[in-house]
Amino acid sequence: MSSKTNHIAAIITALLLFFQNNSEAKCLNAFIDQYDRFRIIENGQMYLESDILIKSFKVGKEYVAYVDPYNNFKIFANGQSQTVQEIAPVKYDATDYLVVYQNAGDQVYCISEGQKHFLGQFRGDYAYGDSIVAYVDFYGEFKAFYKGQTHILENRPVKTFKVQDNALVYIDINNEFKLYKNGEVISLEYGNPPLSFQVDRNIVAYVDGVNSFTCYYGGQFYTLQNFAPESYKIGENTVAFIDNRNMLKAFYDGRVYDVLDIEPKSYQTYENFLLFYDLRSFLHVFYKGKTQQLTNYKPREVQVDNDIIAYTDLDNKLNVFYHGEKKQIAGESIRFFELNNESLIFYQVPSTVYESCGAGPVNNF
Repeated sequence: MSSKTNHIAAIITALLLFFQNNSEAKCLNAFIDQYDRFRIIENGQMYLESDILIKSFKVGKEYVAYVDPYNNFKIFANGQSQTVQEIAPVKYDATDYLVVYQNAGDQVYCISEGQKHFLGQFRGDYAYGDSIVAYVDFYGEFKAFYKGQTHILENRPVKTFKVQDNALVYIDINNEFKLYKNGEVISLEYGNPPLSFQVDRNIVAYVDGVNSFTCYYGGQFYTLQNFAPESYKIGENTVAFIDNRNMLKAFYDGRVYDVLDIEPKSYQTYENFLLFYDLRSFLHVFYKGKTQQLTNYKPREVQVDNDIIAYTDLDNKLNVFYHGEKKQIAGESIRFFELNNESLIFYQVPSTVYESCGAGPVNNF
């Protein structure tokens, strides 16, 4: 075996041990400080990963992927960094449970459950979510990588596909509209493909071939209205849409709610939230079947992840909406904040960084 092969094998073995010791959920975040040093905060502890400016980084739920100043591609978790390869990928990303990266020659890799997988040389586009990668390989087969295994879904390329979180929807060569979830393929429509569609963790929404607005949720089909909406967006368990009377409505847990009787200035879905601004630019949230007004002003900045909405008020004080309750995190004006999953970092002056995990007590570093 060559020294290069031995070196690659050593990296893969180290990655496996590295992730096996990293099975617990984390509060994880990363940032570049005022001196261009790269710092990571994990479970209430700060780590200095580089004292000179790195090339780039991505923060996932369980790990941070980054390219160091010397072009090494690394992953941080469990208090330490591990080199994945000694060259920067063409592009990469960190999701909740995956690290997906592409090298030269359209060769795509994935790190999942402690192992590095070569997915292949792709023929066209690919898409990925928190725990799934979908792609057409070099030989034209449509595949999905899920929970460490590659599954052939179709022997021929598909017409179109979308991935979000742990769900994949696609239209095959026979115009059959299908959902792939939890290792199972479910036929949603046959012979008359949808005019538009969206997917998220637990729900699929689409305008079918006869212009009816439908969603598939919890193993059941729901007709939301008999005509296409003016617009629609979906979250993990919610479909938000503007009906023909310009009302904002939301489907949640098998029921359609009237959220606002006029079209909002803007609206957007994020995981478990429907956020919208009314005509006065006041911020509201629809969460688990209830609508609440969060502000009587337009927030300076808003960030959303998991079950947290973080926003600054007119005095730049930091507030959150977490599990249905509003809470002030910083009683003084701040200059910066960043939300990643459960970790909210912020500072008033760059020399002192604060973190709140899960909207809990604030730690300073």
